[in-house]
Amino acid sequence: MTKRKTYLDFLRIIAIMMVLFNHRVAFYNIETLTRIDASYLIKTVFSILAKCGAPFFFMISGTLLLEKEEKFSRTFTRRIVRMLIVMALCSIFFILAYNEPGNFKVKLNWYFYAYIGFLLMMPFLGLIARHANKAQVILFMTSVFVIYSAYGICWYFWQAPKEVNKLFLHLYVTDWPSDCWLIIFTVSGYFLSHLKEKGFSEKEEKRLGAVMGVLAAFSLIMGIIGVIAAVKMSDSQYVERMRQWCIYAPACFLFWGCRRLFERYGDKLPEKCHTLITSLGATVFGIFIIENQTTLSYTIFGWIDDHTSAFLGPYLPSLLSVLAEFVIYAAIIMLVRLIPGVKKLI
Repeated sequence: MTKRKTYLDFLRIIAIMMVLFNHRVAFYNIETLTRIDASYLIKTVFSILAKCGAPFFFMISGTLLLEKEEKFSRTFTRRIVRMLIVMALCSIFFILAYNEPGNFKVKLNWYFYAYIGFLLMMPFLGLIARHANKAQVILFMTSVFVIYSAYGICWYFWQAPKEVNKLFLHLYVTDWPSDCWLIIFTVSGYFLSHLKEKGFSEKEEKRLGAVMGVLAAFSLIMGIIGVIAAVKMSDSQYVERMRQWCIYAPACFLFWGCRRLFERYGDKLPEKCHTLITSLGATVFGIFIIENQTTLSYTIFGWIDDHTSAFLGPYLPSLLSVLAEFVIYAAIIMLVRLIPGVKKLI
């Protein structure tokens, strides 16, 4: 294995492709229900798993940053200011390119704000993460799964559980689950990357992985049921909530599984593979900006759809466009990062 944690770069690549998929027709395809067959169920699972993209980014940030006892002044100058500069540049871009109003809300994804929130809380979350013992790790992850998932089940049965809203701690879950991702996924990512340091033996870690796998399967089943119910109600916001409420266990299982695979087989990969993964992983923040701040994705998807939908149907062109967008965006970012000063920003 190289000193750099290659599995995190690989997860970055998977995460950004999930985000790209989130914005394509294939992601929304399930919201038009004609009949429930094997194809529909598989597409629903893909649609749910695609929501793991943003949580993966938070888990990676938790893994890398919560282990550091970094002074807040350094966090502010190196990280928060950097994000504010990126937001300001994106805002200026939209003023010039699209004549949009000049403020930080212009075409900026919620992720920017959530990430700054994580950076502001990082000194405190770091204390929780670094000083937790094995029993506390298990308690935290169990509590998150139970409360987070139970909230989704409440929505499935009661639509708007106002009484539950008063009882459940927003540390674990909120009306829109993504509002608490910057806490639960950052801490969970750190724990899953430091199980040995927390006192887990090899056998205990495998047992934890098996439990997460079972819970992931249960979560996906509940997610499918909830999504189908929401689709029948023709409520797109409800569909989105049900996707988000069932991804904690799947995201944790996939994150843990990726780490284990690279720990076991990473040394067998040629050094060029590690270099390629690392290089592509370094482009994902820039890809995220292009995807959310421009209309280039629609152009790429439109061209692919026009030339393939006649014989591939409506679904596969979306998948092809995700791959094409990733390759094109990565190439653009690699070139842009050659400009002096840009590499530090993206």
